[in-house]
Amino acid sequence: MTDKPTAKIEMTCAYCGKTFTGYKRDREHFYCCQEHYHTHRKALRSVEMTCAHCGKPITVKHNRITTHNYCSIECHARHRKILHVKKPKVEHTIICEQCGKPFVPTNPSKKIPQRFCSKTCAMISRHKTWTFTPNPKKRTITYCAYCHKEIAVISSVIRKRNYCCSEHYHIHFRELFASGAETPFRRLTDEYILSVIKDLAQQLGRPPTREELDAMGKFNASACSYHFGTWLNALELAGFASIRRGKHNSPIVISYCKYSGVKVRFQSTYEYRFAKVLDALGVTWLCHAEMKPVRYTTPDGKTHRYYPDFYVNDWDTFVETKGWYNESQQAKVAAIRASHPTMTLIIVTKPLLEMYERCIKQPLLPFQ
Repeated sequence: MTDKPTAKIEMTCAYCGKTFTGYKRDREHFYCCQEHYHTHRKALRSVEMTCAHCGKPITVKHNRITTHNYCSIECHARHRKILHVKKPKVEHTIICEQCGKPFVPTNPSKKIPQRFCSKTCAMISRHKTWTFTPNPKKRTITYCAYCHKEIAVISSVIRKRNYCCSEHYHIHFRELFASGAETPFRRLTDEYILSVIKDLAQQLGRPPTREELDAMGKFNASACSYHFGTWLNALELAGFASIRRGKHNSPIVISYCKYSGVKVRFQSTYEYRFAKVLDALGVTWLCHAEMKPVRYTTPDGKTHRYYPDFYVNDWDTFVETKGWYNESQQAKVAAIRASHPTMTLIIVTKPLLEMYERCIKQPLLPFQ
C-alpha cells in the first residue's frame, strides 16, 4: 500500500474545466467532485445513435450496440412487424392423374411430386393397375362350404371345409355346433387328449403348460377346456396335479421326490423345474415347506412372513422362482432385503430358468 502524497497541486476538472487543488495521483483524468466523475465516465461509455424506427436520437452503451437500436419497446415491436412481414406463397397447381382436377400439393418441397389430389384417387388408380393372377401350380380351385362361391386355395393348406372369408367360417361353425354335427373339438376323445398330455409330459420330464401343448401337441389347448372345463382339470385327470386352495391360493400342487429320497410338494411348475436343476447339480437344498418363515417389515411399519421357495445349503443362498416379476413383487423383495441385509436372495425368472435347464449337463458356478 503506497503512502498518501502530502503536497497539493493545481488540477483542472476533465468535465467542467474548473481549477482546483488536490493531491497528485497517477490518473489520466481529474475531477472536482464525484458527480462530475460519474457523469463524465458515463459519457465516455455511451454512443449517440438514432432509433431505427422513429429516428429519435438516443444514447446507447457501447456494449449494447446492435444492428437495430430503439428508443422504446413500442418502436421495437412495430419495427419487427415491418421486418417480418410474410411473403405471399406462390401456389403451384398440379393436375390429378386419376380425376384430372387441378390441386395444390400439400408439401411442394418433397423430392417425389404428389400425383393425386386425395387418397381416394390414389387407391382407385392403384387397384386399376393391380390384377390378381393365381398360380395354377400352387393353388387349387374349390368352393366355399357356406356360400358355395368359387375360391382359389393354396394346395398345401386345403382342408375338408374351406371358406371364402372368416365371417362365413364362424357362421357355418355355429350352425354345425347347434345342430350337433361333427366339429373339430368333438372329433377328439377324452382318452386321446389325456394320452397326448401324458406323452408330452414324459418327453419334458414334468407336467406341460398350455403354451407347450399348443407348440408340441397335436391340437390346441382350448380343447382341454372344452372337454374338461379347465386346463387344471385336464392335468388332474392325467395324474400330474390336484386342485386345492392352500395358504398361498395356489391352484396346483406337484409332488416331487428329491435326490435324497424325501418327498416334497411344489406350488408351480417353475419350482418343479428348478428343483430338477438343483438335483442335477448334486447340491443339498430345502423347499418352502421345510423352512421356517422369514419375518420382514414393509415401509409402512407392518410385519409380514415370507416363505422362500428354496434354500441351497452349499451356497447359503435363498432362491425365489418368479414367472411374473411385477412391481408389487419387486417392492416385496426390496423390503425383505432391507430387513435382512446379510441374507443372499436370488430371483430366478423364466429366461434364467431356461438357461439353467440348457446348462444342466455342463458344470455351473454358484449364483453370483
